[in-house]
Amino acid sequence: MLSFHSQANDPLLVPSINHGPERKKANDQPAFNWALDNKLVNKVDLYLLPHAAFPTGGLYFKNKTWVRETKGMHVIIHNNYILGFEKKIKRFHDYDLWLVDDHVG
Repeated sequence: MLSFHSQANDPLLVPSINHGPERKKANDQPAFNWALDNKLVNKVDLYLLPHAAFPTGGLYFKNKTWVRETKGMHVIIHNNYILGFEKKIKRFHDYDLWLVDDHVG
């Protein structure tokens, strides 16, 4: 579930987005689109994240020189610039970035 705090500190929720444990292929893009379309951007603080710490998939997976130069600075790697849930999981495995035990249920 995606939530935003309004100026009155009341959470403004997107009820149609459910990211509970029963949904293994959750997609948060509709929640962000909904928030932008409904002008919620004016009700939250937005900050640009530094590329070295939060690289896009296009930067991280396609630029080995950049990855070497910023080694140790990455916090979260956005697994975009690839389509398909299974392909994203495979790419994380291929780059030794999948840190979830697939056998835990």
